[in-house]
Amino acid sequence: MPKALLSCLHLQRNFNDFRHIYDEAGVEPVLPDVPGQQLAADEMRRHIAGVDCVIAGDDEIDAAVLDAGKASGLKAVIKWGIGTDSIDKAHAARIGIPVFNTPGVFANEVADLGLSLFLNLTRGTHLMHNSVAEGGWRKIEGRSLTGMTAGVLGLGSIGLAIADRARAFGMHPVGFDVRQLSDEELGRHAIEQLPFDDVLARADVIFVACNLTPENRHMLSREPRQDAARRLCGECRPRTSDRRGRAGRCAPIGPYRRGRAGCLRAGASPGRQPPAKVRKLRVFHP
Repeated sequence: MPKALLSCLHLQRNFNDFRHIYDEAGVEPVLPDVPGQQLAADEMRRHIAGVDCVIAGDDEIDAAVLDAGKASGLKAVIKWGIGTDSIDKAHAARIGIPVFNTPGVFANEVADLGLSLFLNLTRGTHLMHNSVAEGGWRKIEGRSLTGMTAGVLGLGSIGLAIADRARAFGMHPVGFDVRQLSDEELGRHAIEQLPFDDVLARADVIFVACNLTPENRHMLSREPRQDAARRLCGECRPRTSDRRGRAGRCAPIGPYRRGRAGCLRAGASPGRQPPAKVRKLRVFHP
């Protein structure tokens, strides 16, 4: 009977909902203990022995893990989600192990989170909540979203879902992507596709919703774009909460100052938890 290693903790939590599918297909599920959010490479090497495929979350699947799997009959690696940064895809290709992901999943959920953070940033809802919880009644002077321009970097499923939500708040979405979207797709989402620098120049807020590539790493830290990003973030201190490098040192979450809203990175960083200094980061409001 073939075996499938399910190392994704979210799938494990709900596995009983679809266990019958495995039973009907004659596949034996292997559910390892995942003490944290994901398994490190040494843990994956231990669990991957003897399984035919892996359905992984953000687990670290490096060359050594793939070699160990190949030696014991591993036939495929499947990522439950979109990002495959934690998988050594080049080595997998070299040794003949296909890597699959599940495009399109979680686009709406990630977009929801991005807009939730943006509302905190512009309306200070988290600060009002904290004040009421402490017995206060702090009145926050926020900023109306109506009429703002939302810049979206990356017009994939997440970026377009962000544009839809921004438009619902009365914002005008503009975006950049290396691929040219069709007129039909742009019209369906009512978003204007512009060159990168034009998006930075026109936007009141930037949502970073693109995948990480060597070409866009630290894309907001490079001159002359660094100056444009600084204008968006006002006088905020440089922050490095996007450890994947997309936004660079210009804050993925910047304070609302100088009439600008700042920058937000939409999407979860796979792999290990952010450094302690990032986990302690708070969103400030003047």
